[in-house]
Amino acid sequence: MTHTRNNFKSGRGFTLLELVMVMFVIALVAAIAAPNLKGFISGRRAPDLASQIMAMAHYARSQAISEGRTYQLNVDTRVGEVSVTAEDDAGAQQPLQTSIGNALVIPQGPGGMRMECDLPQGDNTQQIARFYPTGRCDPGTIKLTDDRGVSYSITCESPSDSYHIVEDK
Repeated sequence: MTHTRNNFKSGRGFTLLELVMVMFVIALVAAIAAPNLKGFISGRRAPDLASQIMAMAHYARSQAISEGRTYQLNVDTRVGEVSVTAEDDAGAQQPLQTSIGNALVIPQGPGGMRMECDLPQGDNTQQIARFYPTGRCDPGTIKLTDDRGVSYSITCESPSDSYHIVEDK
């Protein structure tokens, strides 16, 4: 008579109690780490938004040069929006029909950011930076400060410079 050998040996598997204990340890580590991750994510928001604003400014400048028409970076600190518009044939600024033309919304208020702007005054509540076909632009600064007090400035010192990010210490 041939005996069939059982491949399952005792001690090779995990008991339900062991699995529950491992899940408990994982949940405990996640609960301890979660508040730190929240700070990390919110700490990355200001530099990410500053990079997006700088990208919008670089796009406006390069398009103004390549298309031979004036582009504008529009900043509304009251509602926390930044957008790019382009001059049409009649000389009026029109929203872009591309994804970069969508307004970038800066979260403000508790847990959000504070946005300050030192650009020429535009229409209504907006301040603007114009980008000309010659490659020149309106100098100025847009400053984002997060809820921890860390500031990032998107700045241009002279009409012949381009906008860049400076982390304020």
